Amino acid sequence: MKTSMARGGTAIGLATALASACNYATNMALGRWLGATAFGDAALMVSSLLLLSAVATGIQLSVARTLVVGGSDAEVSRLRGRARRSGLLVGGGLSLSAPLLAEIFHTASVVPFVFLGLGVPVYFELAVRRGSLQAQGAFGRLAGTLAAEALARVVCTIGCLAIGMGAAAASAGLLGSFIAACLIGVPIDPPGTQSSAPEMGGRSAPSSSMAMLMLLSAQVLIANGDLLVVTARLPKEAGIYAAVALIGRVVYVAAWSVITVVFASLANPGCPARRAAVMRQAFVATSAIGALMTLGAAFGGRALIALLLGDGYASGATLLWPYALATTLFTLANVAAVADAAAGERRGPRLMLVGAVIQTVSLVALVPLGLRWAVWLQVAAMVGVLVLMIRVPKPAPYPEHLGALMPDAVSSGR
Repeated sequence: MKTSMARGGTAIGLATALASACNYATNMALGRWLGATAFGDAALMVSSLLLLSAVATGIQLSVARTLVVGGSDAEVSRLRGRARRSGLLVGGGLSLSAPLLAEIFHTASVVPFVFLGLGVPVYFELAVRRGSLQAQGAFGRLAGTLAAEALARVVCTIGCLAIGMGAAAASAGLLGSFIAACLIGVPIDPPGTQSSAPEMGGRSAPSSSMAMLMLLSAQVLIANGDLLVVTARLPKEAGIYAAVALIGRVVYVAAWSVITVVFASLANPGCPARRAAVMRQAFVATSAIGALMTLGAAFGGRALIALLLGDGYASGATLLWPYALATTLFTLANVAAVADAAAGERRGPRLMLVGAVIQTVSLVALVPLGLRWAVWLQVAAMVGVLVLMIRVPKPAPYPEHLGALMPDAVSSGR
């Protein structure tokens, strides 16, 4: 089992690294090919994808958990139907309201919104297929969808730029990448065919759905709220902060590959001891990834920013390592929260959501003092969330994942 998970983690990690490299290449192509105004329109499409990805991640994890706990055909089909209806509703809304959205966001054309709207149903279908592959432990195939999506996005985007599509190339590239990943990501056993799966119990579906909703809301707020607040409160320094965030969030992207591999084991209610061991392994792996990247940012941050984005962003180099530290703390708290969400328990997701709200409100108040305040405030907020994760006891009969992780602190009530 350890060998299988190690191989799966390696495959997902390599695919994630490739996806990150391709995303940087795509952004660089858009930035150099388009003017400042057109690049702003393209960046808006990419930012919209970040919000949609939270919904897609929720769909993926919900499908994976349902399959792991032996959900019936009806439950799996219901999830897939909801994903399809949501995709059509959101995508249709984006396409039909494209003229209004273009006016609100001052874009030069309605076409980017139309392409993005067409891509949403495909993206949500891709999430269902990824959830099925994740539940089956088909990490090689799952990694293939990540690689196919990333490579297709580069090829489609650059091709659309070459034929003169302008900012619409960004959303056209997204649509093409989703289609390519869907073709690769056909599940070994498609959702809805696991009628022979054993009934394994676990938390109720409403409890699981609410836990997942709280977790993903917290992730969206933490991962994107800081950039929105800085852009609104310190517009002249938003570019520097965006560069720091763009590089610093690589920690989160890399750590998510660990969560992808261990999620099925965390969701399986059949073996508490096994879940506790997997939890420890995930915590150690995430800590190692974060520590290495934070050290790299501390000693090579200036050279890294200059290499990727140019000397004009060098003033953000001193912020890179504390931002990476904040992201590392966030990913550690996220491991614990995902473990709770996987079991349908609301405790961890609720604590994450409370921390996200407090962090965002504090950023609104303190960001005018400077970017350094913004970064170190996030470090403090994530330390607070981790402390709460350790100190707040889990309700019975949910297994003590953090108790196995830090038995002395939990058992003594310290």
